[in-house]
Amino acid sequence: GVDGDEWVLDSDGAKVCVEQKPLDLLQKFITTYTTASEVVCDFFCGTGSTGVACVHLDRRFLGCDVDCEAVAVASKRVSAVSSSKHRQESLHMYWRSASQTET
Repeated sequence: GVDGDEWVLDSDGAKVCVEQKPLDLLQKFITTYTTASEVVCDFFCGTGSTGVACVHLDRRFLGCDVDCEAVAVASKRVSAVSSSKHRQESLHMYWRSASQTET
């Protein structure tokens, strides 16, 4: 799903991003190390589980990843949760493809 479900799966039932973390674990880290309205940066955001957790916890989120497909999923997930909580301003997603990093 794209709405904040625990795992984001592809059409074959495999995780879109193999490094996905459980939301409750991310929420524990976020509440331990930040306060409401602070910005949480995830430079390897994958499918956006950190962003979903941030929206639930009233934190702002900045996510980056080199996998533009994963970031597209992350953007949809975080936007869906933000829209349901009327907090669209918390979403900032960026990606950079591997070809852009080559010199």
